[in-house]
Amino acid sequence: MRRALILAVLVALATAGAVLATHTSVGLTSTLLGRGQWDRADLVTFVRELGAMHAPATSTVAVVRATLAAGGTTDWHGHPGPSVVVVTVGTIRVVEPAPRGGCTTADYPAGQAFFHSEGAHTFLNPGTSPAEFLVTYVAPPGPLLVHEPAHAGC
Repeated sequence: MRRALILAVLVALATAGAVLATHTSVGLTSTLLGRGQWDRADLVTFVRELGAMHAPATSTVAVVRATLAAGGTTDWHGHPGPSVVVVTVGTIRVVEPAPRGGCTTADYPAGQAFFHSEGAHTFLNPGTSPAEFLVTYVAPPGPLLVHEPAHAGC
């Protein structure tokens, strides 16, 4: 059994080396802008909301890098489609209306990713230095932001 495990590891390493050795891109430069972990519930909700967008003939995908000053806020807004947010520096606090009244608040530190629906919300920076995040929007053609009035009770 031990020999079989060792053999399997060696085969995997040899195969990985062969795959890396045969990678032949030329003139490629890429920069990882952000990376974050999210849970399965966010993924399932994101896929469900993308499915609801099947009616338009086209859709827009936009990627934005945003910086929010210490104590800053995005103010209340919404989007015409779902988005994925990756926090790269600091912490972002998300405030949005709760389904049964009041508001929910969630903090996402650097390295976290989260799905966000198109409903009204605001982002705050509770920290003492700037926070940065990347947003990938998936929306029907048109504006990516919809201004919303401040939500009562938040």
